Amino acid sequence: MTAWSILSASICALIWAGQAIAVKLSVVDLPPFFVITLRFLLALPLVAALACACGTSLRAARNQWFILAVSGVLVALQFSLFTIGTTYTTSARSIVLINTFPIFTALFCHLFLTHSQTNLRQRIGLGLAIAGVWVIFLHRAAEPGISLLGDILVLLSAASMAAKIVYVRVILQRLDPIQLVFWSTCIGMVICGLISFSSETVPATALTTSALTAVAYQGLLVSGVAVLLWTTLLKYHNPNELNIFRLTSPLLGVLGAWLFMADPLPPNLLLGCALVTAGLLSTTLRSGRAEENDEDVATSPTLFSELEENRPRNFPVSKNMGPDSVA
Repeated sequence: MTAWSILSASICALIWAGQAIAVKLSVVDLPPFFVITLRFLLALPLVAALACACGTSLRAARNQWFILAVSGVLVALQFSLFTIGTTYTTSARSIVLINTFPIFTALFCHLFLTHSQTNLRQRIGLGLAIAGVWVIFLHRAAEPGISLLGDILVLLSAASMAAKIVYVRVILQRLDPIQLVFWSTCIGMVICGLISFSSETVPATALTTSALTAVAYQGLLVSGVAVLLWTTLLKYHNPNELNIFRLTSPLLGVLGAWLFMADPLPPNLLLGCALVTAGLLSTTLRSGRAEENDEDVATSPTLFSELEENRPRNFPVSKNMGPDSVA
């Protein structure tokens, strides 16, 4: 890898690591569905700009709208569960739990994808990750102010992210990836916006600098800068070559939560984080031969890695996109 690629991948990992912290800071003053709506609103122009740069049409055919609607519902569900769940738990716990989604991805692929299979190393990795989650939940009472509901909601968000990845694997044969991301975000924004409009109140005093900065971080950096950098990297590097950077996010997120949010770091959380990271490292890093022969194992750590890996063989890639892609 070049120095530029290493720097770009490291920046992405740092941005993703701060996502739970940004969510936690934003919901201190703003209601959750309003936060999600603003996040999507900020991300849409960036996705549209990417489509323009790639020469991709965003117009959807009539027979594609149901597929897009399902994807949009999954996007809204994932972000709703994550944002509300993070409200009731710590940033440190949230970043570890959301990164367990490859566990659910592997399970859903085994259940719903005909040719999906896992090898012994991946099964051991999944076992380690599951043990890490068990350790985190087992000693939850040792951390004051932590709600079991919050942890469960974030874990359900990880499961919904996995469902989205498996769904994307199937429908990408009929849709352009950028088109899918754009309309899924639009539909998710409409759903969360309607919920916010009908059930939440946002006084002017709630629009604090810290809250708006945290929302901007989520919409512009997480769904913008990180998306574009990762998308560029995926063009020039195999996703498994980049996984090592993505898998540092839980560790960096836990450290960031301790430094900036004063989140407690009890031994069980540190042990759980280590087990989850080790398990996902074993699960997602496959050998070169396995990569060539096992295209149906969905253990990529991001939706956008999944999009790139499962792009139809004749799908055109614009040379203007540079070294890779992610949303």
